[in-house]
Amino acid sequence: MNPQDPNQPNEQPLGEAPAAPTPEATPINEAPVQPASNPFGPAPAPAATEAPASPVVGQASAPKKSNKKIALIAGIIGGLVLLGGIGAGVFLSLKNVSAADYKTGYDQLVVVRNAVSAAPTVSGVDGSADEKLEEGSKLLETYKTENAKLADLKAFKGDDELKEKYTAYKTKSEAYIAYTADLLPAVAKLAEARDKIKDLGTGTALYTTPNVQKIIDAYKEVATVSNPSIKAFADTAVSVYTEILPQAAILEASGSTAAQKNTAIRAVNESTRKLTAQSRVMSDELSAKSKEVSIRESLNDLGDATTKKYNDKR
Repeated sequence: MNPQDPNQPNEQPLGEAPAAPTPEATPINEAPVQPASNPFGPAPAPAATEAPASPVVGQASAPKKSNKKIALIAGIIGGLVLLGGIGAGVFLSLKNVSAADYKTGYDQLVVVRNAVSAAPTVSGVDGSADEKLEEGSKLLETYKTENAKLADLKAFKGDDELKEKYTAYKTKSEAYIAYTADLLPAVAKLAEARDKIKDLGTGTALYTTPNVQKIIDAYKEVATVSNPSIKAFADTAVSVYTEILPQAAILEASGSTAAQKNTAIRAVNESTRKLTAQSRVMSDELSAKSKEVSIRESLNDLGDATTKKYNDKR
């Protein structure tokens, strides 16, 4: 998952967590140097209870209480046999997976695949962090809803091979959902900070004390998130722009000499290099985690197996 350039579309690989936009610091240059540039039997009859034997003449009759007890026990045993028969019937019914059942499973996998292809994204949504998060959460909820329907389908309950593959996919999907739900708020705050900074300008014009303070405040908001990679980037950004703040004062001061301004520019660029390095660290960490929780392989594996089962059955 690589942070995207603010002006580039955010393509999301199938089944991977949403990418985080990375607002990198804008270096400035000493005047007049040029700036660096698938898809994939019947229940057994209940046992009959025996009728109680007639008492023999000349012998005392058995107490009626005993007969009731025997009948009760026989009734319980008969009930258990009946329940066992029902259970066996349900089991046999689940095992009898038809071509139509495989097709139903395949069709729902297509729906799930389409839902995860529209992966939760917030970087392209206009508005506040809350508005971005709301939009991303809707997409995640759609995937969760459609994904949950797979558990009730006969193809994935009655076919042992598909059941095993479904279980493997389900484990992956749970990790993906948990990670994405945690990541979305962090990405939303980072995207909001990027939007705020983008409106402040570029080059030397960006580095005024009011602007630098706004950047610091924006990244302090990002630093409150729980995602460790994005938090580390935001903490670095706050530190870097705090270093830049006195240099910005020199750059905007009318009494600063050209030599003082060039020294300040070199200091700004030195500081922004730290942020660029931390941006790469964040990108690498998020990309590795995204691949770790990716459902692509397990979903495709389940889809391919379901397709084969359907083609073999029909």
